[in-house]
Amino acid sequence: MALTKTRSRGINLADTFAFTGTVSGAGGVNTPSFLASRTGSNQTITANTWTKVQFNDEIFDTDSCYDHTTNYRFTPTVAGKYYIFANIYPSTTNTHIYGAIYFNGSGYFPIQVANASQGSGVFIGNIITFNGSSDYVEVYTYHGTGTGGIEDASQDTLFGGYKLIGV
Repeated sequence: MALTKTRSRGINLADTFAFTGTVSGAGGVNTPSFLASRTGSNQTITANTWTKVQFNDEIFDTDSCYDHTTNYRFTPTVAGKYYIFANIYPSTTNTHIYGAIYFNGSGYFPIQVANASQGSGVFIGNIITFNGSSDYVEVYTYHGTGTGGIEDASQDTLFGGYKLIGV
């Protein structure tokens, strides 16, 4: 009897399989993860002052790691690298609007948008390593003229993040 060597080309999804035991893959899941927004009313931001954005509504929070009522911060309980992002939209015309992710209370990844106005805002995103117990992130904003605010539309003002797999 001759043995022939065959090459595996993957699973044909049209076939029927009967599995016993556990079927697992090489990956995992991107959790903890969350997505929060600003709802209810615009948040007033005083000129020339860094102010924490109060993302007060959870769209989802897989592991209850985002505090949407008191500190407005994400503290993941699993160590690793996370992609963290925020979208900040002004509710009024501003000369300058800035956004920054704060890591453990210090400014991290500041961004500036000059002559931002209602309908154009700031997007911030980067990869951050968390220890899985006490590290946290928050979002702050700053504007340089008059009295402004952060829009409360959930599709415009967002804060989110998720654990990266295989990094």
